[in-house]
Amino acid sequence: MAIGLLDRLLEATLGLVNPYEVRKVRAMAYSKVGRFEKAERELGDLMSVLRRFGEPGAGSQVRYWYLMALYRGDEKKVMEGILSMK
Repeated sequence: MAIGLLDRLLEATLGLVNPYEVRKVRAMAYSKVGRFEKAERELGDLMSVLRRFGEPGAGSQVRYWYLMALYRGDEKKVMEGILSMK
């Protein structure tokens, strides 16, 4: 249900909200319900946008959730991925 509301928010509020922030939250929701492939695609797109302005740091929420989707919720692998950046 929350994902559907976020989809509607993206469609209805052109210019009123930051679409990247809404997409990030939607991808986080995808991960939390185990829809890792959708989350990985969405977050991969967001990572590409962020890379245009420099590599997202270890503390980036987008990077964390991208790794969470990539490793299918395996928090140990996510932390290893983050620590390997430092």
